[in-house]
Amino acid sequence: MARPAVIGFGDATRIQRLEFTGTQRLYGFPVGNVFHVLWWEPSHEVYPSKLKPT
Repeated sequence: MARPAVIGFGDATRIQRLEFTGTQRLYGFPVGNVFHVLWWEPSHEVYPSKLKPT
């Protein structure tokens, strides 16, 4: 992933996802007690999950 290196966080190796109501997702990585945001995905279309039929 090139974006962390571009913004000065090339050593960030653990991207985390925060899920909000419905399809809203926030991706980034924690450094200490600060969460650095990489992207906001309001409609869950960039990396959609494929639910298995149950």
